[in-house]
Amino acid sequence: MERLLHYVWKYRLYPTTSLLTTDGRTVSVIDPGTPNTDAGPDFFNAKMKIDGTLWAGCVEIHDKASDWLLHRHDKDKAYDAVVLHIVEVSDCIVYRMNGEVIPQMELTVPESVVRNIDWLLHHDNSLPCAGYIPQMEPFTPDRTDAWRRTPGQF
Repeated sequence: MERLLHYVWKYRLYPTTSLLTTDGRTVSVIDPGTPNTDAGPDFFNAKMKIDGTLWAGCVEIHDKASDWLLHRHDKDKAYDAVVLHIVEVSDCIVYRMNGEVIPQMELTVPESVVRNIDWLLHHDNSLPCAGYIPQMEPFTPDRTDAWRRTPGQF
């Protein structure tokens, strides 16, 4: 289910008007961040407002909040930059190494994503037509003809 939560977060497949932290603060996502394919938090450079305060940092995603402890993120400095912990089930409060509580939000995977997840994950490209590019014939624009413009055109 964690992989589904990643997908939902990355592509903003959640209702944007009713997001709340588990302690009732409003969340407004400006930028979900950049997915991290290496060790460390799941998304970098995320930007959001939590109760009107702008936050910028990392987002970590787990099935259950207690996975934070299971993975020992509470003992890892790399996770001190997490500004939002996204979970399907909030079964505990999570903290940074210095004892600060990390805002946490429960996220539900929409039924349409669950029904189509195999196709969605298989076609998870930044460019939807990327699979067709190798089939295209190469071309070279003729700068003296096709790209000519008359004054005033753009």
